[in-house]
Amino acid sequence: MEAFRKFVKEHHALYVLFWPVYIFVWFWTENIAAGKIPLGKTLIIHGALDDIIPFCEVFSIFYVVWYPFWILMMLYCFIAEPETFRKMSLYFIITFSICNLIYFFIPTAIDFQPTIFERDNVLVDLTRFIYAI
Repeated sequence: MEAFRKFVKEHHALYVLFWPVYIFVWFWTENIAAGKIPLGKTLIIHGALDDIIPFCEVFSIFYVVWYPFWILMMLYCFIAEPETFRKMSLYFIITFSICNLIYFFIPTAIDFQPTIFERDNVLVDLTRFIYAI
């Protein structure tokens, strides 16, 4: 076991192998929640507060900017701080795997995405694109 730990510590690029597996499993669980893969009943997540919160397309900027920031942060740590990269990767592997397990056994979805928008601008178009994904 110690030899395995030493090998992984010396080859931090192995953590990158998690991402293709994670992406495949995530899309698979999304298809379960969408009913494309029948497995059981999907739990709709919706509360009374959701009906009160207004739609604000400006927040799509933060949603979209988060992903390049996250990727660049991981890339920087991969190159400059391997130990930090290993710790972050281990955190993501554990937490994302737990999430996927939960989504597999309890498929969830939301039903309060707006279908009609009050305004028509580039941020609303971005939001429509995000919803389509």
